[in-house]
Amino acid sequence: MTELTGPSAYFFGYMGAASALVFANLGSAYGTAKSGVGIMSMGVMNPGLVIKNIIPVVMAGILGIYGLIVAVILNGTSKYYSLSHVQRLHFIYKNSA
Repeated sequence: MTELTGPSAYFFGYMGAASALVFANLGSAYGTAKSGVGIMSMGVMNPGLVIKNIIPVVMAGILGIYGLIVAVILNGTSKYYSLSHVQRLHFIYKNSA
């Protein structure tokens, strides 16, 4: 087994997908909270412009959906190789030169 096909490679691959999901949704929640505060202060100062300020909330929600899509794509591209398959690949790699 090489370093690229060791058992820790799967761990770091799935942790990357999980961190993409977590950090995108944390950013989405933070953006939603900040834009919600802005909408509330706009409602106090100028109630006629509240509907125009909904766009940041929608964009923050899109950011969370984007993180979910990235995590699903990363999860779908990760492949599980059995130990015998990895040993065959290593044998072919060693004996091909």
